[in-house]
Amino acid sequence: LAAQALASLDEDDECLAAEQLVRRRLRSMSGLPREKQLSRLVGLLARKGYGGSLAMRVVLAALDDDVGDDDADDDDADDDDAGNDDAGVR
Repeated sequence: LAAQALASLDEDDECLAAEQLVRRRLRSMSGLPREKQLSRLVGLLARKGYGGSLAMRVVLAALDDDVGDDDADDDDADDDDAGNDDAGVR
């Protein structure tokens, strides 16, 4: 039972470390196509010794989060523009 708990903790720590590494590297890849980001980030994790399924899961989640963040930023910009247009018309 203790060995299972310890193994689970190690897997969680490994996943967290992979997520942090991917998020740091993803910031510098913002101009690249998603496929290239995916390939480079999975390759990075593979070279660091992470398993393939963990690498794909972590990278895909980070890419999805990054796209969601970009969409939220775009929505905010649209709202700001709409507010400025309304302010100029009286």
